[in-house]
Amino acid sequence: MSTVLDIPAHMLNTVEDFIDSGRRLAVACLGNELRGDDIVGKIVCERLSESCDGKIYIVYAGPDAASIIGLALEGYNVLVVDAVIRRRGRIGDIGDIIIATAEELSEDENLLPSTHLLPVNKLARYLGPRLLIVGVNVNPHNLGLGDKASKEVVRAARALSDLLARVLQC
Repeated sequence: MSTVLDIPAHMLNTVEDFIDSGRRLAVACLGNELRGDDIVGKIVCERLSESCDGKIYIVYAGPDAASIIGLALEGYNVLVVDAVIRRRGRIGDIGDIIIATAEELSEDENLLPSTHLLPVNKLARYLGPRLLIVGVNVNPHNLGLGDKASKEVVRAARALSDLLARVLQC
């Protein structure tokens, strides 16, 4: 499982470059705390809101990925935090931290359909360079209503929030 210490430098550089682009930044956290591993966005949002304390615009959008469109139209670069469902192989295991540009996300054949009515990879096609996805690889069989979040995913979501707080200088 990835930790803050073993995320490849090029992935961290992608996040830093996105943040330092000169545009206003919004962190949009997606998820549904009632659906097991889909809690990633909620965990990261709560922890980042506490550590950043108003320095960065952070919003918990729940399962409504469409709300990201409004942020982009208002001129924000949107850092999307979400549970990511990927097939094994290219990325790795449950709990791995994933960072993907909109282009990578829209072309990724390993990405399975999302838990949102409007999948983030569809948004990526329209928002392009204004969107960066940062997430945790989750178990697609642990997203049912009432499922309990797995320890690996909760641990990774906490590590991701620590990483983002450090990169955002909160």
